[in-house]
Amino acid sequence: MLKIDLKCQLNFFSFLADYLFSSGAFFSELKLLILRINKTEEEAVLMEKRLSDEKSNLQSDVDSLKSLIDDLTSKNQKLKSQNFQFLKNLEESM
Repeated sequence: MLKIDLKCQLNFFSFLADYLFSSGAFFSELKLLILRINKTEEEAVLMEKRLSDEKSNLQSDVDSLKSLIDDLTSKNQKLKSQNFQFLKNLEESM
């Protein structure tokens, strides 16, 4: 909400600077500054989206690793059980 309000305010001041002082050097600089702020805001929004995408990708990787760890833990438990059973059978056969 704040971003929209700020952008509206910047657009209003840009329009006002154009309307009132279209030939004044000061207001031309003011307009350039406002345009730079708008561009910086757009870049910040793009950066925020890119970071959000990276966060989602990392979360997906973490979830995959957790699943892999769970699978390996399960297989390890199964192998321990089989090893114990094998040793028990070996001991009984002797």
